[in-house]
Amino acid sequence: MAVYADTHIHLYECYELPQALAGLADRLGRLATAAGGTPETVDRVALLAERKQCAFFRSFHAAGTTRLDGGLELRAGPGPECVTVWRDGQPLLFLIAGRQIVAAEGLEILALTADVRIPDGLPAQDVLAAVRAAGALPVIGWSPGKWFGARGRLVSALVAAAEPGALLLGDTRIRPWAWPEPGSMRAGRARGLRVIAGSDPLPFAGEERMLGTYGVAWPGRLDAADPARSVREALQRPETEVRLVGRRGGLLAMVRRTAGNELNRRRERA
Repeated sequence: MAVYADTHIHLYECYELPQALAGLADRLGRLATAAGGTPETVDRVALLAERKQCAFFRSFHAAGTTRLDGGLELRAGPGPECVTVWRDGQPLLFLIAGRQIVAAEGLEILALTADVRIPDGLPAQDVLAAVRAAGALPVIGWSPGKWFGARGRLVSALVAAAEPGALLLGDTRIRPWAWPEPGSMRAGRARGLRVIAGSDPLPFAGEERMLGTYGVAWPGRLDAADPARSVREALQRPETEVRLVGRRGGLLAMVRRTAGNELNRRRERA
């Protein structure tokens, strides 16, 4: 029995949604199978980190039931922070609410397992306090260029001040496999802070193929009555044996993906 989770996903209008969700679930399933699991013994989970302009979770949950191509059906629940993806009448994936907030300093802070309403542009300390007050999991996500210089020193200070369970650090597939683990991640691990991982797909067509390629796994099963709470508690408990699964891309892949993201931003501004 195990849980396999991509802990940093985005959904965008440019994605082919049925393929994105089915592919995500199938890739998590393949990671589990490679480790000796079977679909019957694995819970597959995707933790949303939606940007301010996105509201897929709110839309799906409010709709109650949403039918998609490919035999997919999205059903609200169980619980207020979860939507279950079904395929051909069988539960396939738990899609769990979460938001991404950009702090005043430019750091990306995730509020996982809860659909919080925190504006961008607040100081990082205030964002983290608001995430905790909302009952969400606070995560500082790695991003190219944002853990260096003054921002890097801020991350180090936030890590040094945090107690285990009060802050998580998020790794991402964007960080090349040959890139050494950032010093703040190493320092966080040494202090008992948990490092989690996710695919962190970018907002242009084709990036949905990244979903489910990098994440975490831990033994056990989720509480079927409230999967979001179950995930939150598991990731906060020091005794949960969480391991990274999947793989990150290479340096050339990072350059290509970030260049594609910048081109997409320019098109949006034009």
